[in-house]
Amino acid sequence: MVFTDHVDCDEDNDEYENKVDAEYGFIAPSSLEEEADLQEDASHALTSSVRDPFEADDFHVYVYCIVELKCSGEKRYYRTEDRTLKKGDAVLVPDPFSGKNHEGIICSIEHHMRFSVPQPVKETLEIIARAE
Repeated sequence: MVFTDHVDCDEDNDEYENKVDAEYGFIAPSSLEEEADLQEDASHALTSSVRDPFEADDFHVYVYCIVELKCSGEKRYYRTEDRTLKKGDAVLVPDPFSGKNHEGIICSIEHHMRFSVPQPVKETLEIIARAE
């Protein structure tokens, strides 16, 4: 979308979105079909060990952390029940594809009830422990 009534605007919406995506480390899939394939691959890669012990509790507050993996720089959501973790802490997290554990840094911490989680509870792996 180009705003022609703004003479001082020298970039269109696509250029702006690309700059924002690059700045925040987001990679947009080239098509909706590709995005669906990525989501399906990710859900198949999750092991049956992902469980929700609070499934029957409608009032449980889930702690979701965005963790940046040190090995790849990729950012992913992980869950935790450790309420002492904070932004900047080093943690050990599982890789849903290889099954190996990786070290990462917590970029942000969010608190959600079941109806507002950013990613389904059963599809979100848990932080294993603090990294030494």
